[in-house]
Amino acid sequence: MSRAGLMVNPAGRFMSVAFLKRVVDGLVVNKMNYLHIHFTDVSSFPVASDHYPQLSRKGRISRLVWKSADTDAVYTKAELQSLVAYAADRGVRVVPEIE
Repeated sequence: MSRAGLMVNPAGRFMSVAFLKRVVDGLVVNKMNYLHIHFTDVSSFPVASDHYPQLSRKGRISRLVWKSADTDAVYTKAELQSLVAYAADRGVRVVPEIE
């Protein structure tokens, strides 16, 4: 099986899990099997951490870009597990990148 895929960057512009699942569907239609996700950046950490909860609270893109604590632009562990399972059911491997 060949490796073909797409890289998305929700560290720079937050993408909902529902949107990422639609991206997975698009990969399947186009016979691609990898979704590379650039989750973090120098100024953005939108992934919830059990060990370091302040990372996502202080580094989420909504606080940095929209200057708002109301917009919750953070991926929870359950959401990410749901995305990976959704992709795996369709033959797509999710490759996370966390700097």
